[in-house]
Amino acid sequence: MKYKLGAAVAVVSLMCAPAIVVAGASSWAVVTGTTYNHGDQVVNGLDHSWTPVELLHDAVTDHALIDTTPYVPPDPCKHIAEKWNRTVAHNPTHLNKFEHLFVKMARHNCKITFVPGTTNSDGTVNLNEVAPKP
Repeated sequence: MKYKLGAAVAVVSLMCAPAIVVAGASSWAVVTGTTYNHGDQVVNGLDHSWTPVELLHDAVTDHALIDTTPYVPPDPCKHIAEKWNRTVAHNPTHLNKFEHLFVKMARHNCKITFVPGTTNSDGTVNLNEVAPKP
């Protein structure tokens, strides 16, 4: 009986590990956007276990195109994702446009998928690549 309890605790612990730790440096992770700080260029979000995550969006962040068909109307995140794709296609390095979209994604608690980079001394994680997540 005690082995079953130990196994159950181990499974729950693994399920609650932060997405960034589980994802690794070359895998996509997902957070739910909560706020965007213009001054610091930081996207604040919550991972799958509701752990706060701070993601640094800067000039070296790649912005990925996404498939918007999985969104079900009237999801406001679909409209934001469509604007995201237009911005990636026409202005892929225009940070102000992406900042505006991050504010909207946070306001509507849209999911954000990303490839994490290194962790900075202030705890923020560099975004290697980022996109909205249906």
